Amino acid sequence: MTKAKTQTQKKKEETPAHFLPGIHRHLTDDQYNAIPAIRSSYLAKILPIPAAARQPDKENGGKFIGSAIHTLILEPSQFDQRYLVCDVGARTAKAYKTMAEESPDKIVLLQKEVELLHQLKANLLAHDQIKAILDNITDSELSLVWEDTEAGTGLLCKAKVDFITKEFSVDGIVFPKGYFWDLKSAADLGRLSAKAYEFGYHTQFAFYAYGGRATGLDPAGSGVVAAQTSEPYPTAWYIDLSEEMMALGHWEYQRRLKKEAECREWDYYPAYEGNGSGEILTLPPWAKLPEELRKKREEAA
Repeated sequence: MTKAKTQTQKKKEETPAHFLPGIHRHLTDDQYNAIPAIRSSYLAKILPIPAAARQPDKENGGKFIGSAIHTLILEPSQFDQRYLVCDVGARTAKAYKTMAEESPDKIVLLQKEVELLHQLKANLLAHDQIKAILDNITDSELSLVWEDTEAGTGLLCKAKVDFITKEFSVDGIVFPKGYFWDLKSAADLGRLSAKAYEFGYHTQFAFYAYGGRATGLDPAGSGVVAAQTSEPYPTAWYIDLSEEMMALGHWEYQRRLKKEAECREWDYYPAYEGNGSGEILTLPPWAKLPEELRKKREEAA
Protein backbone atom coordinates (compact mmCIF):
# COMPACT_ATOMS: atom_id res chain seq x y z
CA MET A 1 0.00 0.00 0.00
CA THR A 2 1.41 3.34 -1.08
CA LYS A 3 1.90 5.83 1.70
CA ALA A 4 0.06 9.12 1.44
CA LYS A 5 2.22 11.89 0.04
CA THR A 6 3.30 14.65 2.39
CA GLN A 7 2.17 18.24 1.82
CA THR A 8 5.79 19.12 0.92
CA GLN A 9 5.94 16.41 -1.76
CA LYS A 10 2.62 17.49 -3.26
CA LYS A 11 3.68 21.13 -3.29
CA LYS A 12 6.96 20.28 -5.00
CA GLU A 13 5.19 18.26 -7.69
CA GLU A 14 2.73 21.09 -8.33
CA THR A 15 5.48 23.73 -8.58
CA PRO A 16 6.46 24.55 -12.20
CA ALA A 17 9.99 23.36 -12.95
CA HIS A 18 11.22 26.87 -13.77
CA PHE A 19 10.21 28.07 -10.29
CA LEU A 20 12.85 25.81 -8.73
CA PRO A 21 16.50 26.84 -8.13
CA GLY A 22 18.67 26.22 -11.15
CA ILE A 23 19.27 27.40 -14.72
CA HIS A 24 16.24 27.68 -17.01
CA ARG A 25 16.70 28.46 -20.69
CA HIS A 26 14.57 30.45 -23.12
CA LEU A 27 11.66 31.28 -20.85
CA THR A 28 9.12 33.76 -22.19
CA ASP A 29 8.75 37.07 -20.37
CA ASP A 30 5.50 35.83 -18.85
CA GLN A 31 7.13 32.65 -17.57
CA TYR A 32 10.06 34.55 -16.08
CA ASN A 33 7.86 37.22 -14.53
CA ALA A 34 5.73 34.53 -12.88
CA ILE A 35 8.66 33.11 -10.89
CA PRO A 36 7.99 34.20 -7.27
CA ALA A 37 11.51 35.46 -6.65
CA ILE A 38 13.38 38.73 -6.07
CA ARG A 39 14.85 40.40 -9.17
CA SER A 40 17.35 43.26 -9.42
CA SER A 41 14.74 45.78 -10.61
CA TYR A 42 12.74 45.03 -7.45
CA LEU A 43 15.80 45.52 -5.25
CA ALA A 44 16.41 48.86 -6.95
CA LYS A 45 13.10 50.12 -5.55
CA ILE A 46 13.16 48.64 -2.03
CA LEU A 47 15.31 51.56 -0.80
CA PRO A 48 14.83 54.31 0.14
CA ILE A 49 11.07 53.76 -0.21
CA PRO A 50 10.15 50.10 0.52
CA ALA A 51 6.51 50.71 -0.41
CA ALA A 52 7.61 51.60 -3.96
CA ALA A 53 8.84 48.06 -4.53
CA ARG A 54 5.30 46.77 -4.13
CA GLN A 55 3.99 48.91 -6.99
CA PRO A 56 3.69 47.16 -10.38
CA ASP A 57 5.91 48.36 -13.20
CA LYS A 58 4.14 50.43 -15.83
CA GLU A 59 4.18 49.01 -19.32
CA ASN A 60 5.32 51.30 -22.12
CA GLY A 61 6.46 51.19 -25.70
CA GLY A 62 10.11 51.27 -24.66
CA LYS A 63 9.67 48.10 -22.64
CA PHE A 64 8.14 46.35 -25.66
CA ILE A 65 11.13 47.40 -27.75
CA GLY A 66 13.59 46.14 -25.14
CA SER A 67 12.02 42.67 -25.02
CA ALA A 68 11.54 42.48 -28.78
CA ILE A 69 15.15 43.39 -29.64
CA HIS A 70 16.29 40.57 -27.35
CA THR A 71 14.12 38.11 -29.26
CA LEU A 72 15.13 39.42 -32.68
CA ILE A 73 18.86 39.24 -31.89
CA LEU A 74 19.09 36.25 -29.55
CA GLU A 75 16.06 34.13 -30.51
CA PRO A 76 15.15 35.16 -34.09
CA SER A 77 13.22 31.93 -34.77
CA GLN A 78 10.84 32.85 -31.92
CA PHE A 79 10.03 36.37 -33.09
CA ASP A 80 7.01 35.56 -35.27
CA GLN A 81 5.68 33.18 -32.62
CA ARG A 82 5.71 35.86 -29.91
CA TYR A 83 4.84 39.03 -31.80
CA LEU A 84 2.22 40.35 -34.19
CA VAL A 85 2.43 43.56 -36.21
CA CYS A 86 -0.31 46.15 -36.53
CA ASP A 87 0.10 48.88 -39.13
CA VAL A 88 -1.49 51.76 -37.20
CA GLY A 89 -0.06 54.88 -35.67
CA ALA A 90 -0.69 54.21 -31.98
CA ARG A 91 -1.82 51.61 -29.45
CA THR A 92 -4.97 53.60 -28.87
CA ALA A 93 -6.20 52.74 -32.39
CA LYS A 94 -9.22 50.45 -32.57
CA ALA A 95 -7.46 48.01 -34.92
CA TYR A 96 -4.60 47.63 -32.46
CA LYS A 97 -6.90 47.01 -29.49
CA THR A 98 -8.89 44.46 -31.49
CA MET A 99 -5.75 42.56 -32.53
CA ALA A 100 -4.46 42.56 -28.95
CA GLU A 101 -7.77 41.25 -27.62
CA GLU A 102 -7.99 38.51 -30.27
CA SER A 103 -4.40 37.34 -29.64
CA PRO A 104 -3.86 37.48 -25.86
CA ASP A 105 -0.94 35.04 -26.07
CA LYS A 106 1.09 37.39 -28.27
CA ILE A 107 2.51 40.91 -28.01
CA VAL A 108 1.30 43.31 -30.67
CA LEU A 109 3.89 45.73 -32.02
CA LEU A 110 3.32 48.76 -34.19
CA GLN A 111 4.68 48.60 -37.74
CA LYS A 112 7.01 51.52 -37.03
CA GLU A 113 8.39 49.66 -34.01
CA VAL A 114 9.21 46.59 -36.10
CA GLU A 115 10.99 48.81 -38.63
CA LEU A 116 12.97 50.32 -35.77
CA LEU A 117 13.88 46.88 -34.46
CA HIS A 118 15.30 45.79 -37.81
CA GLN A 119 17.22 49.07 -38.06
CA LEU A 120 18.74 48.48 -34.62
CA LYS A 121 19.67 44.90 -35.50
CA ALA A 122 21.31 46.01 -38.75
CA ASN A 123 23.31 48.69 -36.93
CA LEU A 124 24.45 46.28 -34.22
CA LEU A 125 25.66 43.76 -36.80
CA ALA A 126 27.36 46.52 -38.83
CA HIS A 127 29.55 47.33 -35.80
CA ASP A 128 32.62 45.10 -36.21
CA GLN A 129 33.37 44.67 -32.50
CA ILE A 130 29.74 44.04 -31.54
CA LYS A 131 29.35 41.53 -34.37
CA ALA A 132 32.42 39.70 -33.05
CA ILE A 133 30.84 39.55 -29.60
CA LEU A 134 27.54 38.26 -30.96
CA ASP A 135 29.34 35.70 -33.15
CA ASN A 136 30.88 34.11 -30.06
CA ILE A 137 27.69 33.44 -28.11
CA THR A 138 27.53 29.98 -26.55
CA ASP A 139 24.30 30.37 -24.57
CA SER A 140 21.50 32.92 -24.34
CA GLU A 141 18.38 33.90 -22.43
CA LEU A 142 19.28 32.10 -19.23
CA SER A 143 16.99 32.53 -16.23
CA LEU A 144 18.85 31.90 -12.99
CA VAL A 145 16.94 31.01 -9.82
CA TRP A 146 18.65 30.58 -6.44
CA GLU A 147 18.20 30.95 -2.70
CA ASP A 148 20.09 33.77 -1.02
CA THR A 149 22.85 32.67 1.35
CA GLU A 150 25.24 35.63 1.15
CA ALA A 151 22.87 38.05 2.89
CA GLY A 152 21.52 35.22 5.06
CA THR A 153 17.87 35.82 4.16
CA GLY A 154 17.04 32.55 2.39
CA LEU A 155 14.95 34.54 -0.09
CA LEU A 156 14.42 33.10 -3.56
CA CYS A 157 16.19 35.27 -6.15
CA LYS A 158 16.19 35.39 -9.94
CA ALA A 159 18.15 37.02 -12.74
CA LYS A 160 18.00 36.86 -16.51
CA VAL A 161 21.35 36.73 -18.29
CA ASP A 162 20.99 37.81 -21.90
CA PHE A 163 23.92 35.82 -23.29
CA ILE A 164 27.25 34.21 -22.48
CA THR A 165 30.30 34.03 -24.74
CA LYS A 166 33.18 31.62 -25.23
CA GLU A 167 36.81 32.75 -25.06
CA PHE A 168 37.57 35.25 -27.82
CA SER A 169 39.34 38.56 -28.42
CA VAL A 170 38.32 41.96 -29.79
CA ASP A 171 40.77 44.77 -30.48
CA GLY A 172 43.43 43.00 -28.45
CA ILE A 173 41.12 42.49 -25.46
CA VAL A 174 40.82 38.82 -24.48
CA PHE A 175 37.47 37.81 -23.02
CA PRO A 176 37.66 34.55 -21.05
CA LYS A 177 35.07 31.83 -21.37
CA GLY A 178 31.88 32.50 -19.44
CA TYR A 179 31.55 36.26 -19.86
CA PHE A 180 28.07 37.57 -19.03
CA TRP A 181 26.58 40.12 -21.46
CA ASP A 182 23.58 42.39 -21.21
CA LEU A 183 21.80 43.60 -24.35
CA LYS A 184 20.33 47.02 -23.72
CA SER A 185 18.35 49.57 -25.69
CA ALA A 186 18.26 53.21 -24.60
CA ALA A 187 16.98 56.53 -25.89
CA ASP A 188 20.39 58.14 -25.27
CA LEU A 189 23.60 56.09 -25.09
CA GLY A 190 25.42 59.13 -23.73
CA ARG A 191 23.28 58.95 -20.60
CA LEU A 192 23.75 55.18 -20.44
CA SER A 193 27.51 55.59 -20.08
CA ALA A 194 27.52 58.72 -17.91
CA LYS A 195 24.80 57.52 -15.55
CA ALA A 196 25.69 53.85 -15.07
CA TYR A 197 25.86 54.42 -11.30
CA GLU A 198 22.55 56.31 -11.18
CA PHE A 199 20.88 53.55 -13.19
CA GLY A 200 22.11 51.02 -10.62
CA TYR A 201 24.17 48.93 -13.03
CA HIS A 202 26.69 48.16 -10.27
CA THR A 203 23.96 46.48 -8.21
CA GLN A 204 22.44 44.73 -11.24
CA PHE A 205 25.73 43.26 -12.49
CA ALA A 206 26.87 42.23 -9.02
CA PHE A 207 23.50 40.55 -8.43
CA TYR A 208 23.73 38.71 -11.78
CA ALA A 209 27.25 37.57 -10.89
CA TYR A 210 25.89 36.30 -7.57
CA GLY A 211 23.24 34.33 -9.46
CA GLY A 212 25.92 32.89 -11.71
CA ARG A 213 28.01 31.74 -8.79
CA ALA A 214 24.96 30.30 -7.00
CA THR A 215 23.95 28.24 -10.05
CA GLY A 216 27.43 27.03 -10.97
CA LEU A 217 28.12 29.23 -13.99
CA ASP A 218 31.13 31.03 -12.45
CA PRO A 219 30.89 34.27 -14.51
CA ALA A 220 34.23 35.56 -15.83
CA GLY A 221 33.06 39.17 -16.13
CA SER A 222 30.21 41.37 -17.34
CA GLY A 223 29.71 43.52 -20.42
CA VAL A 224 27.04 45.51 -22.23
CA VAL A 225 26.03 45.69 -25.87
CA ALA A 226 23.71 48.63 -26.46
CA ALA A 227 21.64 50.25 -29.21
CA GLN A 228 20.17 53.74 -29.18
CA THR A 229 16.47 53.85 -30.08
CA SER A 230 16.57 57.42 -31.37
CA GLU A 231 18.28 58.77 -34.46
CA PRO A 232 20.93 58.31 -35.67
CA TYR A 233 20.61 54.91 -33.90
CA PRO A 234 24.25 54.50 -32.79
CA THR A 235 25.52 51.37 -31.04
CA ALA A 236 28.12 50.84 -28.34
CA TRP A 237 29.73 48.21 -26.16
CA TYR A 238 31.10 48.42 -22.64
CA ILE A 239 33.32 45.97 -20.79
CA ASP A 240 33.03 45.19 -17.12
CA LEU A 241 32.72 47.44 -14.10
CA SER A 242 35.58 48.59 -11.93
CA GLU A 243 36.38 46.51 -8.83
CA GLU A 244 35.16 49.43 -6.71
CA MET A 245 31.77 49.54 -8.47
CA MET A 246 31.32 45.77 -8.21
CA ALA A 247 32.21 45.84 -4.49
CA LEU A 248 29.60 48.54 -3.96
CA GLY A 249 27.11 46.48 -5.98
CA HIS A 250 27.63 43.43 -3.75
CA TRP A 251 27.11 45.55 -0.66
CA GLU A 252 23.97 47.11 -2.16
CA TYR A 253 22.16 43.92 -3.09
CA GLN A 254 22.93 42.37 0.28
CA ARG A 255 21.54 45.29 2.28
CA ARG A 256 18.51 45.46 0.00
CA LEU A 257 17.81 41.74 0.40
CA LYS A 258 18.02 42.22 4.17
CA LYS A 259 15.55 45.09 3.98
CA GLU A 260 13.11 42.94 1.98
CA ALA A 261 13.43 40.15 4.55
CA GLU A 262 12.76 42.65 7.33
CA CYS A 263 9.69 44.05 5.58
CA ARG A 264 8.35 40.54 5.05
CA GLU A 265 8.94 39.59 8.67
CA TRP A 266 6.92 42.57 9.90
CA ASP A 267 4.55 42.56 6.91
CA TYR A 268 5.19 46.28 6.62
CA TYR A 269 6.63 48.26 3.72
CA PRO A 270 7.01 51.88 4.91
CA ALA A 271 6.50 54.78 2.51
CA TYR A 272 9.91 56.17 3.38
CA GLU A 273 12.97 54.66 5.02
CA GLY A 274 15.38 56.69 7.13
CA ASN A 275 15.45 60.44 6.59
CA GLY A 276 12.58 62.45 5.20
CA SER A 277 10.77 63.63 8.33
CA GLY A 278 11.69 67.14 9.44
CA GLU A 279 15.25 66.97 8.14
CA ILE A 280 17.33 69.88 6.81
CA LEU A 281 18.08 69.62 3.10
CA THR A 282 21.82 69.91 2.52
CA LEU A 283 24.31 69.80 -0.33
CA PRO A 284 25.54 66.33 -1.29
CA PRO A 285 29.10 65.45 -0.17
CA TRP A 286 30.60 66.09 -3.61
CA ALA A 287 29.08 69.56 -4.08
CA LYS A 288 31.18 72.61 -3.16
CA LEU A 289 30.40 76.29 -2.74
CA PRO A 290 31.98 78.65 -5.28
CA GLU A 291 35.28 80.00 -3.89
CA GLU A 292 34.01 83.58 -3.88
CA LEU A 293 30.93 82.67 -1.85
CA ARG A 294 32.96 80.52 0.54
CA LYS A 295 35.31 83.45 1.33
CA LYS A 296 32.42 85.84 1.89
CA ARG A 297 30.87 83.39 4.37
CA GLU A 298 34.19 83.00 6.20
CA GLU A 299 34.63 86.78 6.44
CA ALA A 300 31.10 87.22 7.77
CA ALA A 301 31.49 84.49 10.39
